[in-house]
Amino acid sequence: WWAENQSSALWSNPGSGLEVRFDPNGPKKGGGTNLWLRADAPDRLAARILVSTGPSEANNCNLNLLLRGSEGSKRELVFGSRSGAYKELHVQPNYIITITPEWSRLRRDPGFAMVSESTAHSEIGKDYELLYLVDQGRIRAWMNGQLLHDWTDKKPLPNGKFGFRTWKSDLTIHSIEIGRIKS
Repeated sequence: WWAENQSSALWSNPGSGLEVRFDPNGPKKGGGTNLWLRADAPDRLAARILVSTGPSEANNCNLNLLLRGSEGSKRELVFGSRSGAYKELHVQPNYIITITPEWSRLRRDPGFAMVSESTAHSEIGKDYELLYLVDQGRIRAWMNGQLLHDWTDKKPLPNGKFGFRTWKSDLTIHSIEIGRIKS
């Protein structure tokens, strides 16, 4: 994994997982933290994330799927050269699924186009099982068994990077499982 961090403390707790704690007085403005799997994610992706939310300003979880360089090249993704700012994600091809205390949205970049919206939302101090399937352009997302999004991209993105993002949030990632969907 690779971290792009603006204003959070990160630490691994063997008893619970990776803890992310937002620091409003952190060294960088913004408050975003991106965690990227170094290996490419498959284009037929299945992912399961167990996460607990803590007391925080935004209670915000994002999943970034199939991120590629601005021209579709994975070679352009030089980790360590970016700040972790949200706007950096919107110029590169990827799908973003966001869950906040008010809604959940699925967007496609570049361009930050909203393609699906749900009233399902996160709450402080809750445990969540997040499930994601990306299969030949069809993207589905569930939170604790509730379907949030089911959308098909007519021009699906090929394989790319898998990332998890928080913004001004305290949470614990208990586990992330990633696999390839078999026919």
